Amino acid sequence: YEVLQQLAPDAAREELLRRLDAPDPGTRALAAALLRCYQDQATLDALLQRLDTETRFPVRWWLTRAIGAFGEPARESILKRARAKQARLRADAMRALGWLPPSPESQKVLRDALDDTDAQVRSAAVAALGRTGDVAALAPRLARQAGSFTVTLDELTDALLACGDPGRSVLRQAATTSDAAVRAVLLQRLSEDGNPDALPLLLDALRDTSPVVRRAARWGLERQSDERAAKALGALSEASPGVEH
Repeated sequence: YEVLQQLAPDAAREELLRRLDAPDPGTRALAAALLRCYQDQATLDALLQRLDTETRFPVRWWLTRAIGAFGEPARESILKRARAKQARLRADAMRALGWLPPSPESQKVLRDALDDTDAQVRSAAVAALGRTGDVAALAPRLARQAGSFTVTLDELTDALLACGDPGRSVLRQAATTSDAAVRAVLLQRLSEDGNPDALPLLLDALRDTSPVVRRAARWGLERQSDERAAKALGALSEASPGVEH
């Protein structure tokens, strides 16, 4: 299809539009992914129409990705769907907004969606806020204790990691001030991220009062290549007082 788009772009576009209605969901998803190369109103309308009727999540994901690639011409239609009664359409709108350049109106819609009554809408809004780098909207959610999360901790962590250094800074702070269960999860996620700033947290966490946090710290250190991590793990083999193996 990429070759066809270069040799006969109009013919390829017409074929891809037909494939949006193919019985196989994989074919529909591929068509949506490739149609984002065509920046005309008719293609955008076809993608939006397919999104309104599509039931398979992977296809809807690629549809929102393609619609988001249209930029400003797609914003009004996406915002309209953000006010839909169907939760599925609202969630799709949040995903699409995450691919658009941020605007005050879009960011307000995404922030408001964090309190939506439907979990899939909240999750989609969190992911979109991560892509747009809205740390200010995500940080207060992480500050809540585990029992008050309206989205999963992993979803919040993914979104903050997508925000880059500002998001990692929020996660590092929460890894020292949250409940033990939350601290343990954040230590694991920060160690997986591969950023060297996680190493001091992991070393300090070896002396944490919670055995859950100490286990998470050791797990994280085992995945670091830094020499200090190796020394800390070597010291654990000597059964230091207060450290759980």
